[in-house]
This record gives sequence, structure tokens and C-alpha cells, in this order.
Amino acid sequence: MTNDQFIMLLSDKYYKPLYQYAIHICDDSAFAADIVQETLMTAYQKADELQKHENISGWLYQTARYKMLQMLANIRRYKALDNVADTLADNRDYEEECITRLELYPEMARNLSLEDLNLILKHYEEGFGYNELAEEYCSSEITIRSRVRRIRNRLRKTLDGKFA
Repeated sequence: MTNDQFIMLLSDKYYKPLYQYAIHICDDSAFAADIVQETLMTAYQKADELQKHENISGWLYQTARYKMLQMLANIRRYKALDNVADTLADNRDYEEECITRLELYPEMARNLSLEDLNLILKHYEEGFGYNELAEEYCSSEITIRSRVRRIRNRLRKTLDGKFA
């Protein structure tokens, strides 16, 4: 069987199940269609190997999952770049805000990056929730919780050293 025939067979047999799998996970029809197309393109590129594979279905689903994760990571990167562009556009206000905060919290300023300082103050001073911060920083809520915990621990060490 030629590679073209093999891919046509795979496409006929697996397009709909792969699409349903992708839409079940991402809940976006256009995104799911892109994932299936990327998966089948990869299958076409590796058709010689795939014809000899003992679990073609498993390979396709794993590849679709990988493609989905890869595309989501790219989307996050683009969102992060957009946020950086927005931040740079508001840079003057941001710098003034950071300088004000540095003056109010000199001990914190010596031990934290501006980004960490901004994160911890947004959480504790301005009352941002973890989910709001996760959206703003294009990270998961778990990542934000971990960062806040690490920053808090760093600050405790600083303050413990000062008052010991």
C-alpha cells in the first residue's frame, strides 16, 4: 500500500474519532479540526514507520494529545507576548507604580525581582485571587500559588534575619 493510500485510509477511519477526542478535551471545533489536521500531517510524514507500528490507533491519539499540548503552549506564549506588549505600552505607569512600592517596602525590594514584588503585592495588597493572577500572568493557578508561596518563604527568611 502506498503512503498516500495509507493516509487516506487513516483519514477515513480516524478523522471523526480523533476530532471527537480533541473537541472533548478543548471544547473548540476549529481548534479540534486543527489538531486532527496536524496529527494526520505528522502521520503522513511518518507513514513508512506508522505502517509497521503495532498500535496505529494509540499512536494517533497520543500524537493528537501531544499536538494539542504543543498548540496550547504556543497560544500561551502568544498571550504572554501580548501581555508583555501591553505592559511595555504601560511601562511608564508600571515603573512609577514599582518605584512607589519599592519606597513603601524597602526590605521586600532588596530581595525580590520587580515581577515577584508586583505579584505578591497584587495578591495581598490589591486582593487579586490566584485565578485572576493566573490569567494575567498566562500561567496556571497552581503555578501562581507556588510562586506566591516561594516569594512568601523568601520574605519570611528576610524578615527572620532582620529581627533575629
